[in-house]
Order: sequence, then C-alpha cells, then structure tokens
Amino acid sequence: MSDEAYQRLLAENQRLRAEGQLFRRVLHLFAAPDDFELVFEGLIDAVLAHFEAQSGSLYMFDADSGALYFAAARGPKANEVMALDLSIAPGHGIAGACFQNREVIAVSDAHMDPRFAREVSEKVGYEVRSMLSAPIVADSEVLGVLQLINKTKGSTFSPEEIEIAEAIGRYAGGLIGLGLELAELHGQHAPRHGEGV
Repeated sequence: MSDEAYQRLLAENQRLRAEGQLFRRVLHLFAAPDDFELVFEGLIDAVLAHFEAQSGSLYMFDADSGALYFAAARGPKANEVMALDLSIAPGHGIAGACFQNREVIAVSDAHMDPRFAREVSEKVGYEVRSMLSAPIVADSEVLGVLQLINKTKGSTFSPEEIEIAEAIGRYAGGLIGLGLELAELHGQHAPRHGEGV
C-alpha cells in the first residue's frame, strides 16, 4: 500500500470515528428526552465539538406565537443572545429560511448572503462569518433549527458535513419529539417562548 493510500484510509478512519462519537453523544440524550435543558444544550455541545464551531444555538418553534425563539445557545455571547428574548419569523434570516424550507443551509460568508439577519450579531457585538443551519424534523414536522456559527477550521462546510447536519436534525427531531410526547403524557407543559427551559 502506498503512503498516499494509507493516509487516505487513515483520514477516512478518523472521520468515521468522529461521526460515530457525534452520534453516540446524541443517542445518549435519549435517556432523558423530556429534560429539555439537558437535551437542547447536549445537542449544541455535540455538534459544536464535531464541527469545531465557536458558537451554536437551538431555535424552537412556538405555535402560539408562530415564531422561532432561542431555546438554548452556547459560545462567547450565549448569555447575551438568550437575554435578548427575540422571536424570529419563519422565512426571516438564515434560521428562518432553514425552518421554512426544511433544508440545511451552509453559508461560508454570512455577510454576503441576502438572507443573513444582522440584528442578533449587531445587538450582542458578535462577528458572524460562517453558518450551518439544520432543520429539526420529527415525523415530517419541523420543530426548530440547530445552528452553528463560525467554523474554526476554514469557513466552508463540506458536502459530508451538510449530510451529517441533516441526519443530526432528524435525530434531534426524534429526540425532542419524544420529549414533547412524554411531557404531554405526564401532564407537563413543553417549553414555550419566554419561559426558558
């Protein structure tokens, strides 16, 4: 085997091991699907580590208000983002477009994308460069959006990363959907905008 072939096999092995670790972390959250704070933060932590991004957020859709809201955030400005208590209309910004169109959106230069809504980054003083947004889908219903901001190694997300983000969105949807069903079964209410988790 040539050195080049060996290096390719080694890189593929490392990629598969990293993907396996990501999915194991997400599957671990199925132990307590109705602990929404644990689930939301666990999902963000898992994808931040895998994709090597600076920040991440999880938006949930509130049917009562018809808008997305920040259910959890991680990163240097996470507390400031959560304190804003913002609502985002489906179709507005990259997260809103991801939600409305039910598609993963990868952007290597956010300021060049006409969908980019600058309000949040300007209000908290955070420079957004690259973004990866994945819809959280359960039984063909979009529950929210998982978003990564500022990839630390480069700014372009590969086709494989986009595919993984889509799969994580489906796993997250199954997990959150199960949590919502359990909460309803136990007479607990699901998280709503303005309540926190």
